[in-house]
Amino acid sequence: MSLESRFWAKVTKTDGCWLWTAATNGNGYGVIGRGGRGAGNVLVHRLSWELVNGPIPEGLQIDHRHTCPKNCVRPDHLRL
Repeated sequence: MSLESRFWAKVTKTDGCWLWTAATNGNGYGVIGRGGRGAGNVLVHRLSWELVNGPIPEGLQIDHRHTCPKNCVRPDHLRL
């Protein structure tokens, strides 16, 4: 199963935020394995941004808009 398929399988879409329902890191941000042993994890809000908007420019971060929880992955609730 692709990373994208595994990602969307763990997202619950509401009228507001789209909530990550699987693993989180120590800071409350969602994480998912890249696939394969030793490939590491990716923060799911970053993955969501990249799936919709393409790569994040070097040196920039992704921020949650509004008053979203850290497990929100709705692309239009995120910004560079």
